Amino acid sequence: MNYRPQPAAVQSILMDVLGADALLAGLGPFADADADLMRQVLEEGGRFVSEVIGPLNTVGDNPGCQFAAGKVTMPPGFRDAYQAFWQAGWPALSASVEDGGQGLPAVLECVLYEWLSASNHGWTMAPGLLHGAYECIRHHADAELKARYVRKIATGEWLATMCLTEPHAGSDLGLVRTRGVPQPDGSYRISGTKIFISGGEHDLTDNIIHLVLGRLPEAPSGPKGLSLFLVPKFMPNGLGNAAFCDRIEEKMGLHGSPTCVMRFDEATGWLIGEPGRGLSAMFVMMNAARLHVALQGIGLLDAAWQKADAYARERRQMRAPGAAQIQRGNGHHQQGFQPLSKSNQQRLKHGLPRLVIKKRVMKKPPEQSLNQPGQRLQGIRCPGQLQRNRHGAGRRQQNPQQAAKTSSLGFDVKRKGQTNCYDSSSFLRPYPLV
Repeated sequence: MNYRPQPAAVQSILMDVLGADALLAGLGPFADADADLMRQVLEEGGRFVSEVIGPLNTVGDNPGCQFAAGKVTMPPGFRDAYQAFWQAGWPALSASVEDGGQGLPAVLECVLYEWLSASNHGWTMAPGLLHGAYECIRHHADAELKARYVRKIATGEWLATMCLTEPHAGSDLGLVRTRGVPQPDGSYRISGTKIFISGGEHDLTDNIIHLVLGRLPEAPSGPKGLSLFLVPKFMPNGLGNAAFCDRIEEKMGLHGSPTCVMRFDEATGWLIGEPGRGLSAMFVMMNAARLHVALQGIGLLDAAWQKADAYARERRQMRAPGAAQIQRGNGHHQQGFQPLSKSNQQRLKHGLPRLVIKKRVMKKPPEQSLNQPGQRLQGIRCPGQLQRNRHGAGRRQQNPQQAAKTSSLGFDVKRKGQTNCYDSSSFLRPYPLV
């Protein structure tokens, strides 16, 4: 099954719970981003993800990316999907209007990339670095570099990479050896090897812009001696630059994204920002990438939940003889999202850890032991509600009272009246097994 974005769910969180439309109306740059506009963007984004990107997830893994003679061929359909993606303006949602963007709130871009990651993680690795590269060039490059490259990056017409570590350095960027030698025309000759470069070579776009950490000839050792250079795959005159892909890594998964070993053999580049301040400039891109990784986690969690829910609904094992077959579906994803109740909205506003989507009637009073046969605990509790039993569920309990309060899952359950966490949420409820 392919992942299905749920615009209605996001709209309910943004509008009903967070009141995003009212908050944005008070901010000058986003005064026009009302609820109707955001709803249209979410609906169209969800449709594009489900109809164009999601169906390519399988071919992203098999056959995956192919490497030959220094060139990477992306999986079938990837290039066409990306061309449709950037030409429709999706990479430019939150970029400045002056740079060819749409100037919309960044939260819409976050939702889009959450859906993209859930739908096709390998494909999404390609545009995932665009926003960080755009912000880095926009805030640190000189006027000439910005005029030449920032619009191409903002719109997504060209993709970008983040070239940090090297074979001998690992995560210690202070050991970077890549060199940038200044030239009379103001450019630099970049020489060195970079590893683990996502999207270092591909056929999705006509050009690739590499942001490369390196050192000037007289720079001190350590991270304070690093500078940042912009190195394009193709020069402004259309000629190829001396930036080569030596190989792509063989990975256990994510075969739709080429992880490249890049070699810069006196490639032409230009300095971004001040000499010796490259790491500071690169952190703009790195921090954007960290936020993107968080969105990946949320998206993949939702994708996993959808698959698990669909499987649980259609499996036959453990069903009672003669029981009616459950209609194939995907939980609320199949039935249509129901807006959050007022109680759940209040829970989100007050920062409580979970939602109570459905309450069950307690068939036994809470004073009874939760360790009775045929009972289990509903919901996931916060750390204040459960404490891990340090002795484990299968070991002898020294304290009989403590043993009576220990569930079969090996948790110590605190009763109502002993903790405020139970009073503030109704997650802890025993109910008979069915």
